[in-house]
Amino acid sequence: MRHWLQRPLRQFAPSLLLLFSLTCCTPEKSSTNLAAMKSPSPVEIETSMNAVTSGAGLKKKDFMTICRQYLAGDNPSQLVMSLMASNKYLAETVILFGNHLRGAGSDEQESMRIIDQMYRHYVINTQGPIPIYDTDVLATDKDDQFDVFAEATEYAKILSVGVSKAADGTSLLLINGREVPCPSWGVLPGWSPAYSLRKVGPVINKVRYGRDDVIPSSVFGFDENAGRLTLENAMTLADFSHLAYLNPDFIEKQLRQWGYHSFAWIEDGKTDTQSFVVAKDNHIVVCFRGTGSGQDWIVDAKLLKTSSIDGKGRVHRGFKSALDSVWDRIAMTLSTFDDNKKVYFTGHSLGAALAQLAAYRQAISGPNKVGGVYVYGSPRVGNRDYKAAYDGLLQDKTFLHINNTDLVPQVPPRILGYRHLGDTPNRFDIGHVLSNPVESSQEDGLEVERIDQLSPELQASIREDLRAANRSVEASTVFLEVLPQDLQSVSYSTTFETGRVDDHSMDQYLFKFGCAIVDGEFKRLSGGR
Repeated sequence: MRHWLQRPLRQFAPSLLLLFSLTCCTPEKSSTNLAAMKSPSPVEIETSMNAVTSGAGLKKKDFMTICRQYLAGDNPSQLVMSLMASNKYLAETVILFGNHLRGAGSDEQESMRIIDQMYRHYVINTQGPIPIYDTDVLATDKDDQFDVFAEATEYAKILSVGVSKAADGTSLLLINGREVPCPSWGVLPGWSPAYSLRKVGPVINKVRYGRDDVIPSSVFGFDENAGRLTLENAMTLADFSHLAYLNPDFIEKQLRQWGYHSFAWIEDGKTDTQSFVVAKDNHIVVCFRGTGSGQDWIVDAKLLKTSSIDGKGRVHRGFKSALDSVWDRIAMTLSTFDDNKKVYFTGHSLGAALAQLAAYRQAISGPNKVGGVYVYGSPRVGNRDYKAAYDGLLQDKTFLHINNTDLVPQVPPRILGYRHLGDTPNRFDIGHVLSNPVESSQEDGLEVERIDQLSPELQASIREDLRAANRSVEASTVFLEVLPQDLQSVSYSTTFETGRVDDHSMDQYLFKFGCAIVDGEFKRLSGGR
């Protein structure tokens, strides 16, 4: 969201991380007293709102009072607007979790859990004011004293990241089948617990998503009856597409936490194709993994086309071969579910291309079986005849998203006959504003089958585009093998400069959807201003 993007980049120097080996001086685990869930008194409200408007470090008890007032007050929208004028980070946190908080209703224990989650999010993922020095927290002010390790552990659970302590005091993050050593966490000398948590939380984010700050897709949910593009569904399936890069055991664990079941992992080692099928309520998701290296298809020798599955048009030969290697098992898995369940196809990069080819195969036997096709950073898949056949079945259900200058959607080139499928792609600008620019048609008059049929100058230009796209694909998963302290900061400035991770990275897509959703909700609350 626009306000999060305007904060300065965080720096995580190894020397600072070493300080987390200190023992926490406040062993009490953070929790909200159920009695505190009563409607706040006028005095409490005035005191907490004064704390917000003053711009001072927001203590947890004041944060809780604001959340309680949001639940109990007559006009929660007006409260959000008031917060936006004084503490945009707090307002955006309330917008993010507002539906969940209201959904808890009179369930005080659930409300407590959500408010605790909101507070962790506010501290870890925003730059909203918090108590900084220990003098900001009175010794008798128990609401702002908590065990940093315990709070970090609770936060990590949301991301399915395990946290444990080794005998030597080192903290271990358990992620994707490996242990990532990190220093132990406690209150830094001279700093508040909130400040200490703000320093360690992003380390958890980095090992899971490769970035410092996270907007959780789980707070938005998935509308299986939408029948149209929604940003909430786009974000949820973007998270699926990001998750697909991790190992099957971790994927299944995270999906179970999100309420999905009947997990089936389907892969083919020969073609290096991976996918999974999972179900929840009345919908099924088929997700394809991208690739850590573009060398399998982003080279000119691999850009030849072959006939589509039903002979209507021609498609990228490598994409079709990859799908062929797993499709029979995917189709068999889908046949085990109730026919009334809608199937959603999703994927990023190469996975996006496979998702569209798979959706078309499913739609041939009945377009109504496909609920939607949400794809991110997809290369072009087939020629104009295939696009016509595909769009005849799935044009209004296919939603391609492209992030700013992402190079992968620019290949294979149109001059080789390749086209994007579905309606005009949705493109993020350098920030998180979506639009639908029409692709240039300047190459429509000339199409060739092979790159070597072009002029030497054009061949050189296209091959450089292919190499650049390949570098983008390789960079997009670098965080999987890099320790968090060695990652460059990717907490975004207004220009979304991200160091190693470029516009093709799935984490950028995911984060920008969250920003766009919150901005849209803020505009709704403010009457479109």
